Formats: sequence, structure tokens, C-alpha cells
Amino acid sequence: MVGPRSAGLFVAVGILAACARPEVRDTQAPEVAIPSQPPTAAASDTPLSTVEPLSSPQGFVLIPTGVGDAGNFFIYAGSIITLTWESPPSGAARYDFVLAPFESSETVVLGSDLDASDGVSAEWQVPEDVGGSLRGAAHFPDGRLIYSHWSGDVYSGEEPPEGVCTLASGTIGALDVFAEPSMESEAFAYLVPGNYADVLARTVDGWYWIDASTATDTTTGKAATGWGWVAAEYSIELFGPCGEVPLTGP
Repeated sequence: MVGPRSAGLFVAVGILAACARPEVRDTQAPEVAIPSQPPTAAASDTPLSTVEPLSSPQGFVLIPTGVGDAGNFFIYAGSIITLTWESPPSGAARYDFVLAPFESSETVVLGSDLDASDGVSAEWQVPEDVGGSLRGAAHFPDGRLIYSHWSGDVYSGEEPPEGVCTLASGTIGALDVFAEPSMESEAFAYLVPGNYADVLARTVDGWYWIDASTATDTTTGKAATGWGWVAAEYSIELFGPCGEVPLTGP
């Protein structure tokens, strides 16, 4: 059985999915303030001076995840994703992908690209309990610094448990948990993004039998009990040795 979520779990996404009408940040709001000092990054052969950034940001950082809505992105911890700077300024010596945590004044460099000839991108392995605003920072040999536009707020919770097949929502919305492997049966619970449910069995036509204790009961709003079914036709994420889960049904 998957243990209860810790207090550090990304509560905002859980509430936003359970209500099905998330309160999200206005993408037109003033951009997150990022210090004019270049963030600490890996050493480069090109010396970079400290100057005020230019006033006009260029481009956006693309975040490859389906679990997002209106500039808010939930990314499962442990995932390795590729961040890409769309329409970056040309000619920089180094392109950083920078996170400004909500609870700290220190920015964090998630990855860097020293060669923009094939585009500007970097891989990032998402840690647990992330919460911050993302953008790019381009450092030029003459000391100029140009940021991308604000590109979204990113969050993560706990990593999925090891050694067991678990299932989670693959979108910003919650997954319905049915009493039987049929859309005609009762949807008695829902599984919010960030919560993992143990998969006990699966059917050939795309239903997963789960431990519903990490889901929320639709009647009481508290933890559900028993077992239920989730349909693969919804967007789901699977973690662990799911190929070993036994098949059931005709």
C-alpha cells in the first residue's frame, strides 16, 4: 500500500485537481523578479561579467508535460525532462535554465547549453518538492545578460515508490475511480495529480485495478477505502514494473 503523502507535497496541485476548477496564476501578471546578478552555474571558458540585464526578454522555455494548466506545471519527481528555449537570443556564450524558488531568494540553475547550433535545451531530472518560477538566462561574452519571458511555475511532490507498479494522473485533472471496469459503474473516488495508487491487476482492454486508499471519496471528501478501477482511456502515468502486473478478465 502506498503510504500517506507528506506535508511537503504540492498541496496547490492537489486542491486544484480535486476541485476540477484550479485557481491558477495569471500568465499576464508581472514577471517574477529574478536578481540581476547572473546565477551560479557550471564553469565556462568564457568569463562573464555582472551587468544589468537588457529590458526586453526574448522567447519562452517550453516545459514538456501534459500535467499543466494556465502556466502551472506539475512534474512527477524523478522524471527526466528536456527543457527547450524557444526563440532564444542568438550569440550567447552560455544559456542557463533558471528556477526562482518561491521560498528562497536564491536562484537555481537547472541546466545549461554551451552550443546553440542545434537549438537551446538541457535535460533536468526533477527532484522532490520543487516549487518555483522558470525562465532562461543567456550570458554573452561582452557581459550582456538577456532573460526569456516568464515561462511558468513548476511543482513536484514525492517520487513514486520503488519496486511496485503505481498509477497516477497524467493531466492536471483528477482520475475517476470506478467500482467496476465499466464507465456505467459508480465513480466512487478520484485520484489527484501527485498521488500514486498501487496497481493490483489489469485487463486486456485497458482497465487498472488499484488500491483506492490514496484516492479521495467523492461523498465524504476523505480518503477512500477498498479497491477500484481506472480506465487507460484517461491520461495516466505508470511507474515501476507494471509489465509484471497480472492480467484479469476474459
